[in-house]
Amino acid sequence: MSKQRQAIFVVMSLAFGLVISLGLLELAARVYMHTAKVPIKRDPVVFVDDPGGYAFDPGVGWKPRPNSRDEVNGIFINNLGMRMSKTFDYEPEFYAKPRVLLVGDSMVYGFNVTQPFIFSEVLQREMPQLRVINAGIVGYNNVQEDVTMRRLLPLIRPQLSVLFFCENNDALANDRNDHF
Repeated sequence: MSKQRQAIFVVMSLAFGLVISLGLLELAARVYMHTAKVPIKRDPVVFVDDPGGYAFDPGVGWKPRPNSRDEVNGIFINNLGMRMSKTFDYEPEFYAKPRVLLVGDSMVYGFNVTQPFIFSEVLQREMPQLRVINAGIVGYNNVQEDVTMRRLLPLIRPQLSVLFFCENNDALANDRNDHF
């Protein structure tokens, strides 16, 4: 077998192994979610403080209305308009812990997932030595996420910032000119 064929075989084997591994992980996640009976609400989002729960923002189009909540679906928006059970304050205690800023769209926001089960809340419970900040917003594209992150960086001063990308809709939203 020539070296070129060997290289192609190695690359194809690695790609095949990766696809199989990701498929098994997806299957395991679906089985876990089904057996753990993680509650996922399908009711329409109706915020107590303001029906619709979103406010116009000239820089990004829309953002969750600060201090709003949807008690039916278990959604809490803090004083900065982020989906978190804790409010943001400028006290030294907030900055005492290392901060992780999560930015993204509905996956980070936890669309249709009750507050205790969104991954940022789970991560906060599992790693109390950190301060996990969920800045995910439903429907955002990567440009809106970038603007949001740039706004929050000087305020939160995170040690780690994570920008989530979902290839099934972010690539399309970034390519279109009609989103925002």
